[in-house]
This record gives sequence, C-alpha cells and structure tokens, in this order.
Amino acid sequence: MLGLATAIASLGLLQDSPAVVIGSMLLAPLMTPMIGAGLSLAQANPKLGMNSMRAIACGAVLTLAISCLIATVTPGEEMTSEVLARGNPNVLDLMIALLSACAAAYALARPNLVGAVAGVAIATALVPPLCSAGISMAYRQYAVALGAALLFVTNLVAIILGAARTFHYLGVTTIAASARQRRWVYRTLAVLGVVMVGLAFPLGYALERNIDLGRPQPAMYPLTRAVEEALVEHVARTPGVDLVSAGRPSSLHDAADVVVVLASPRDLPQSFGEELADIVHREMGDDDLVVDVHCLQEAWKASRRGKR
Repeated sequence: MLGLATAIASLGLLQDSPAVVIGSMLLAPLMTPMIGAGLSLAQANPKLGMNSMRAIACGAVLTLAISCLIATVTPGEEMTSEVLARGNPNVLDLMIALLSACAAAYALARPNLVGAVAGVAIATALVPPLCSAGISMAYRQYAVALGAALLFVTNLVAIILGAARTFHYLGVTTIAASARQRRWVYRTLAVLGVVMVGLAFPLGYALERNIDLGRPQPAMYPLTRAVEEALVEHVARTPGVDLVSAGRPSSLHDAADVVVVLASPRDLPQSFGEELADIVHREMGDDDLVVDVHCLQEAWKASRRGKR
C-alpha cells in the first residue's frame, strides 16, 4: 500500500496534478503507525512505541527511495508548483498537523466517526512531503528537499503528541504502568516537546517572511527538456537570434499557455513565430495551446573572458 501511495503521489507531483496528490493522501499509510505511537505514550507501552517508530522509519526511507527513483527515470527535470509548495513550511502547518492528529485519534476511538479519518488524511499530508523531498533530491534541489523533509518531521511530531493527548483525554491512562514505563513516557514526551519548540522558531520565522514578502511564485514555470531543446535547436539555425526565455505563465490572468521571448537585431518574419508555435504544439502534444512569441529588437550581447 505504501509503495502504491508513493508512486501515485510522485506521479501527481511530477504532473502538477492536485487531484492525483489528494488521491494519494487518502491512502495515508503512515498515519496509522503515527497514531499508534501516540497511543503507546498514552498507554505507557514501549513495545508498541518502538514498533510504530520502526514502521514510520522504514516507510519514510521506502517513500524517499521510490520517489527519487521515479523522478530519476521520468523524462524532464521540471520542479512543479506542487513540489515547490511543500518546500516552504511554516508554523501554520504545525498547528494543522496537531489539530488533525487530535481529530484522527478521536475518530478512531469512536466507531461511528471512522469515516472522518479520510478528511484528516487530506488535511495532514504525510506521503506528498516525502515524495517532494525525494523528487527534489533527484533534481539536486536540496533546499526544497530540506523544506519538504522539515514539513514531514513537523507533521510526525505534531501527530504523535496530538494523538497522545487525545487518547489521554478519552480515558487511556498509565495507571497500571510500572515506574520504568512511566519514565519512558516522560522522557519521550520531553524529547518530542523540545523538538516541537525547536521547530516552532524556524516555522514561525517562515510565516513572518511569507507575510512580509508574499508567497514566492515564479513568473513562468519551465517547460520540459524536450520542448526547450527543440526550441533552442530551431532558433540556433537563424544567426543573430537568441532564445531569451520560454515557459508557462504562472498567472491565471495570462491568456497564453506558453510564452516564448526572442532577441534579434533585426525584424523577423511572422512565419518564424508560427514555426516556434508549431514546435510547442508538436512537442507538448496539444494543438489547442495558446502560444505567444515575443521578439525584442536591437538586442546585443557582451561576452568577456576572465583572466586566468
């Protein structure tokens, strides 16, 4: 189940498809051992806690490996918006995970509310952040990978603590536990609490930065390598003409699906732009795409070799 969820999430992220990513969230194979870890703290059950953490660790490593492999064998190296969105967590993600864990634990403890677990799985994404980290590592985008991994750790700690507190509220106690088991609970809660406080500072700073600067968004998303190489190859046949940029506009208000910007010291015929549009249609397999081609005239380029 975990491998299937990872494959679905990775393909959805690479395809930039929110619907597919949401479908992978519904599987939520890592939610159960995290809730189990919270239950182990409420019951003072070290064996259950160790088994749950072992399952989480194995699942995380497997998810990273599968997503990295899928990104490696998939053509193109495009960092989609779905991947980038999980590379910049903030303190709100910590609060969402904490509240979602409380809801999941409460729903699991009430048989008539089990159906609510699906909504909790969507609210607290577990597999997509790990898949984003694996994809980013495959593309050598280590800053995004670190941010996605931080989001997963945030969800992990918050879910365990939230589930433990909820089970305790519902009457699961450690009255029958030995002194050794209780010490294990206190040590574990102390470690998780310190980790949560440590995460709160950088996550809070990230939220302030997003508020001050606004959520970063590129002006254009890159095209696939095949489309870009075909455009470069065609433009290179005409001396003096350079391909400045080519991509998909990020703004929903832009009427064009693909924008190509050229630089040339002279006028170019209209047919040249039509040829580039035909290349985009052919390589992307969609004749209905709106392709805008802009040409900057009086362009020049300076090149200087540094001293060795």
